[in-house]
Amino acid sequence: MNNYRFNKVDLYKATNGGLEIIHKYIPESEGCEVSTKHKFKSSLIREEKSASSVLFNTGNNWVVKDFGGESYDPISLVMKITGLPFYDAIKRLYSEFNTAANEVVYSANTDFKENKENLPKNYFKIVTKELKNTSSFGRFVTPEIASLYNVFEIDYYQKVTTKEGKLMTVKSTENYPIFCYSNDIEKWAKTYKPLEYKKQNKEGKTVNFKHGYLGSKDDEYILGLDRILNEVEEDQIIKLHELLYKAENKTEREALQKELEELQVKNIIICSGGSDGLNVASLSNEFYPIWLNSEGAQLSYNQYQRINKLCKNFYNLPDVDSAGKKYAHKLSNKYWNLKTIWLPVSKLGEKGKDFRDWLKYYSKADKEAIVRQFKNLLKVALKCNFFDKNDQNRPKINLANFHYFLNTNNYYSYKSNISFQEKTNEDTSYLVKLDGYKVSVPEASEIRSFCIDYIKEKGVDLEKINLIKRSRSFTPNELKTIDRIALDFSSYTEKSQLFYFNNGIVNVSANTIAFSTQNANNNHVWSHKIVQNNFTKKDSFFEYYKDANGNDRVKILNTSCDYMAYLINGSRVFWRKEIEEAFNTKEDQENYRKANPFTLNGSSLTEEEQITQEKHFLNKCFAIGYLLHKYKREDFAKFIYIMDDTVKISDDDANGGTGKSLMVRGLKEVSNIFTIDGKNKSLDKDNHLLGGLQSEHDLISIEDGAKSLGFDFFYNKVTGEIDVNPKNRQGFTISYKDAPKFVGTFNYGLNKNRGSDLRRLFFVSFGDYYHSLTDKFKQERKVSDDFGYSLFQDWNSDKWNNFYNFLIQCCQLYLSNIHNEFKAPMDNITRNNLKAQIGDNCIEWAEDYFSEEDSFNKNIRKQELYDAYKESVGNKSALGIGKFKKAMDKYCKLNGYVFNPKEYRNSQGRIMVNVSIPGTQKRTKKECFYIRRDFEETQKTQENAISNIDTDGVEF
Repeated sequence: MNNYRFNKVDLYKATNGGLEIIHKYIPESEGCEVSTKHKFKSSLIREEKSASSVLFNTGNNWVVKDFGGESYDPISLVMKITGLPFYDAIKRLYSEFNTAANEVVYSANTDFKENKENLPKNYFKIVTKELKNTSSFGRFVTPEIASLYNVFEIDYYQKVTTKEGKLMTVKSTENYPIFCYSNDIEKWAKTYKPLEYKKQNKEGKTVNFKHGYLGSKDDEYILGLDRILNEVEEDQIIKLHELLYKAENKTEREALQKELEELQVKNIIICSGGSDGLNVASLSNEFYPIWLNSEGAQLSYNQYQRINKLCKNFYNLPDVDSAGKKYAHKLSNKYWNLKTIWLPVSKLGEKGKDFRDWLKYYSKADKEAIVRQFKNLLKVALKCNFFDKNDQNRPKINLANFHYFLNTNNYYSYKSNISFQEKTNEDTSYLVKLDGYKVSVPEASEIRSFCIDYIKEKGVDLEKINLIKRSRSFTPNELKTIDRIALDFSSYTEKSQLFYFNNGIVNVSANTIAFSTQNANNNHVWSHKIVQNNFTKKDSFFEYYKDANGNDRVKILNTSCDYMAYLINGSRVFWRKEIEEAFNTKEDQENYRKANPFTLNGSSLTEEEQITQEKHFLNKCFAIGYLLHKYKREDFAKFIYIMDDTVKISDDDANGGTGKSLMVRGLKEVSNIFTIDGKNKSLDKDNHLLGGLQSEHDLISIEDGAKSLGFDFFYNKVTGEIDVNPKNRQGFTISYKDAPKFVGTFNYGLNKNRGSDLRRLFFVSFGDYYHSLTDKFKQERKVSDDFGYSLFQDWNSDKWNNFYNFLIQCCQLYLSNIHNEFKAPMDNITRNNLKAQIGDNCIEWAEDYFSEEDSFNKNIRKQELYDAYKESVGNKSALGIGKFKKAMDKYCKLNGYVFNPKEYRNSQGRIMVNVSIPGTQKRTKKECFYIRRDFEETQKTQENAISNIDTDGVEF
C-alpha cells in the first residue's frame, strides 16, 4: 500500500497517526486524545447542543467517533469538512504537513495472462464487493444513495484485450477504488475509476481511462430512471395525463392536476454524468438526477415525453464549458419547456465546469445551506419557451427566457474593444449572430421573423404571433441587452496566420498548411471578411531553394495559377533580350512566346539574368506574404513600395501599364483594404485622410502615388500606432499591433534618398513586359492578352482555388523566411530613384555640360558651376546650392563617375582651392568640385556603379 504516491500509511506515520490532522481541522479536539472520557463538539461535523464526539486510537491511526452520528478517520474527516474527493484531500494533506510523496502514482493492480481458454473478444467478468468508498464521488454520497442508482463497487474485473487478445485482470485497491453502473451487471457495465488521470499511449495520444465499458453498451438506457420508476405509479400518471387532456371544465382540470402532482416526483434533473448525478441525489430526496449512458447523446422525443410526465419540474444541469453549453442549447431548442440550470462561473474555480466543482465552493458549508443555494439556482432556471401569462391570463414575453432563447440560437450582445478616451456610460454594444466561426450583425426584423417562424413550428396561436409583432422587446436597444459574449477575432500569431473560407479555415505556419472545417481554436471572423468561396488544398506552385553559390532561387512547379503566372511575367525584366533580340521575325517571337508563356528561365538568357528574374519573383511573393500575415513585427515594419523597374528616360515619365496595381487588386480578395488616392498632392495636409479607417482594415493602400508625395507623413503610422480622426465623430487610436500594414503603387522613383525613408520601405518592382501604347512601344500588351480573359472577373471556381492556394503559399514563404528577406534586385530601382532625386532639368543640364572630356578630372569652382546651372534652368526651377551639391553627387553615382575623390577632401569633406581675387593681388580659398572619370573604364564603371551605391546616400 505504501508504494503508492499518496497513501494513508505514510501520511498517518508523518502526522502521529493522523492526530495532527484532526487537531488542525477540529481545534476543539485538542487534549481529548488522553481519554475517551474527554468529549468535544464541532459544527463542522454536525450541529449539536452537547459534546458527543471522542478520539480513540485503532492502533494504526486516530479516529473521531461521533456518538450522535458517524465515525471518521483523519482523511474522511477532511473530506467531509472540505468537500474534496479522496485523492484531492490526501494530496492536500501531503502538502499541508510537508510529507514527501512517493514516485509511484495511483493505479489498479493489473495483470495480463494468455487467453488459454480462448475466451471470446466480448468476454468480461465483474466481481463486486461491499459498496463503501462512495466518498470518492462526493462528501454527501453514501452507499445507500449510490445503490439506488445501480452503482457497484468492483473488487476486480476481467476482459479480453482488443489488440493482443490477452486476458486482463484489473483489481481495485484500498487507495484505488473502481465502480460501475449497470442495471444488469451480467450483460454490460460502465466503469468509473475516480483516481484515473490522463495518460499518453504508445502512439503519443492523450487518453483517459476514467470511464470505460464492459459488454455491449446500451445507448438507450437512462441511469437514474429505475429509481424514479420504483417510486411512482407510471400507469396511473399516464392515465391522469390523458384525463387532463380530455377535461372539459376548469374545476375538473384543477382536481386532476392536484391528483397528478401528488403522484409525481418533484424535480427530475438531467446531469452530465454519474458523479454529478450522485452528488445532486445526495443533497435532498427532492432531487431525482438522471444521466444518459453515452457521452453526447440526447433524449429522444419519446424519452422526453415519458420522463416529463413523471415530474412537476424537469431540468437540465449541463457543464459550463463550450461542449456543455453547445449540448444544453441544442437540448433546450429541441424541448423548449425544459428548464436549464446554469451554474455561476464565479463559483466554479479557474478550471471548473460541473456540479462537483460548484460544490467545492461550498466545501465548508453544511448540506442545508448548499441545498438552499441550489434551490435558488432552480428558481432562475431558463427555458426557450419565452411566453408567460399576465394578470388577465393573456400571453406576455418573459424577457429572461426570451434572451436565453436567443442565446441558444447563437444571438448575443457584443462590445468591441475601445480605447479609454472613448468610454462612456452609454451601452455601445450591438447584437451579433454566430454561425460556427462566422459572425454577422443581424437586423431586428430578422430576429422577429426568426422567432415567428420558430414558434409556428411549435403550434402556437395567432395571439402569440401578434404579440411578437408588436412587442418592444424586439427593438434594437432592447435586443442588445441580451447576454454578452466575448469573441476572439485574432487571426494570427507571431508564427501563423488563419484564412477563413466559406467551407473552413486554413492555418498557415512556416512548416504546414492545414485546412479544417472545425474551429479548433475558437477564433471568429466577421462574415463580410470570409472569402465567399470554398477552398481545396493543392500542391505547391513553386519551390524556393538556394543554389550552390548561395543564391536565392525558385523552381516553378505549376503555372495553372493565373495570378502567379502574371507575377512571373511581371518579373521578366530581360524579356526583350529573351524574345525580341533572340528572334528576328515577329512570327518567331510569337511562336516562342506561346511556347514559353510564363517562364523566368528563357533559354537565351544567362544564368545571372535568370537568377535576377527569379529574385524579382521571390521578392513579390515575399511581399505578398508579409502583407497577408497580420502580425506586426517591430523589427520589420515596412511600407511595400511597388514601382516600375525599367529605367525611365525622364523622371516625369509615368509609364504605367506594367501590372503593378493588379498585385494589390489580388490582395483585396482576401484582405480588407483602406484605399487612399495617391494622386492627391495635399493628402499629407488632410486631417481626416484616415477618418474612415477602422481597426478591422488589414491594409492601407496608396493608389498611384504622386511624384511629390513625401513619406514623412507615414513614418509614425508605419512603425507605430495610428490616430484616426473621423469627421464629426470622436477620434480614436489603433494600436500598433492592430494597425493595418502599408502598401502603395508608384509610377515614379523615390524623390528623396534619406535613410529614414529607406528604413521603412521595401521595394517591389515590375518590368515592362506588360505595357501601354507609347512612343517606346508600338503595341499594347495587357495582362488579359496572356490568358484570353480578365483575371478575377472571368475566373471559375478552379481558377479561384488556385489563386487562394498561391496566396497562402506566399504567406508560408514569408513565415519560413522571416529573417531571410527577399529584396528586389536594386540596380534599376536605384537608377530611377536617383533620377527622381536629381530632377530632369538638372540631369539635362549636366548631360550637356559634361559632354566634353575637358569637363572632367579637374577642379571646378562650385559657384561657377552652380551659376552655369542656374543660367540654364532658370532661377525659379533651380535647386538651392546645397541641394545642387547633393544632386551632383547623385548624378556622378548614376553615371559611374567619382564625385570629390576622398584624397582631395579636407577634414570637413570639402575640396578647398586657393584662387585669385579679381582686381587684387590677394588670394582666397574657394570650394571646388572635382569629377573624376576614367574614360577607358567608363562603360564598365557605369555598369557596376549602381549595384555598389550606398542607398543611404551622402548627406552634405
